[in-house]
Amino acid sequence: MEYVRQNLEFTPAGAYCRAQGLIRAEIRDRTLKLRILLDGMTPAPFGTYQAEMICVKGGSYRRYPLGSVRTDNRGRGELLYRRSLDHTDKGPGPEDFQCFRIQKGKENPTDLLIAKLEQAINWQELPEWGRGVAEKELPEPEPVWMAAPPSEITHEEEEKEDVETMAETEEKKGDSIEAEEYLWEHMPEIRPFYRSEWNWIRVDPGDLAPLPVNLTEVENKSLIQSGYTRYKHLILCRGQREYQLGVPYRYIPEMAQEAAKQGFLEFRPAHSQTAKRGDFGYWIEKIPYL
Repeated sequence: MEYVRQNLEFTPAGAYCRAQGLIRAEIRDRTLKLRILLDGMTPAPFGTYQAEMICVKGGSYRRYPLGSVRTDNRGRGELLYRRSLDHTDKGPGPEDFQCFRIQKGKENPTDLLIAKLEQAINWQELPEWGRGVAEKELPEPEPVWMAAPPSEITHEEEEKEDVETMAETEEKKGDSIEAEEYLWEHMPEIRPFYRSEWNWIRVDPGDLAPLPVNLTEVENKSLIQSGYTRYKHLILCRGQREYQLGVPYRYIPEMAQEAAKQGFLEFRPAHSQTAKRGDFGYWIEKIPYL
């Protein structure tokens, strides 16, 4: 069993940044787990930061977005991240991490924190993986030999593989449940509607990873992009049979057809029962439980 644990400290890199933080990176059973704790950041509701990991290998680097870190009213924030190391490409993988960055804003970030390994090199002087590196001719991969021909594999070995597969599936399911419960316990509650029997939380698109959704598809939906860009949040609740995801918007009846194509079949106004043009509210998408 592979086990690696590394604790790093974030240091301010911005001119006016007074924040600090810690990160624990742990590799166990081909899975990378990260826990980031921040303090002294910009308090809510203006404290939403983006975290990324820089991995270096073979003279090139790659960036991995880790998600959003949103602070509370005391300027503290936390982020949990998990990723399998069973990648198939030949570029830098998650196990090759050397640097972590926390920043607010993409261009000229107002706050910037960096945590590096002691032996980390200057990754900015290296070519980014996928920009000129991937196009080079790569050597043929080494052949992978089976431990035994398929005809020689015994029933006992097959049963062992089935048991291991089931154990891995249960572990992943347990990790997903743990991550989801963390989401409901730590994301701020919000009351988006005048009357609602559900408990809603305020989230960013990156917070939806524990749910049965494709994050790439979620982030590429134009309704979510425009609503989140303007109002800087989404809302989420757990119903009896499904999750409900809300995107903030002003009601425009002509948008209903396009919203329905993206899975948002209902608009709920925030301050009334019937939506009128220009009312603030949320387009709602229902996501069934698995």
